[in-house]
Amino acid sequence: MEKPYADVGDSGGPLVCDLTDAWVLVGLASWGLDCRHPIYPSIFTNVSYFIDWMDEIQRLTPLPDAMSACPQTQFPHQSLQAAGSPGPSTGFVPSQTCSLLLFLLQAPRQALW
Repeated sequence: MEKPYADVGDSGGPLVCDLTDAWVLVGLASWGLDCRHPIYPSIFTNVSYFIDWMDEIQRLTPLPDAMSACPQTQFPHQSLQAAGSPGPSTGFVPSQTCSLLLFLLQAPRQALW
């Protein structure tokens, strides 16, 4: 973890947890009182609270017309050097698919923190 708090420009960024070898989205950065002082809390939105709303929006949103989609460009997969890391990291390029997993708690309205 590079920094354990939300900072300027982080709003909307993911709060993820590694649960049984899968990265799961559990929150979105909302705001923090002062990112220079780690004793102040960072506030994250509880994603599970909005699952019903997201499902409804997705259900009401028509699928895009395949003919109006941007042309796909093939990019070669390559190893990337992450800043401050001693070795190569795997990078995702636009031609790869990433899955977003929404984590549902047994009590979906439960606060995470």
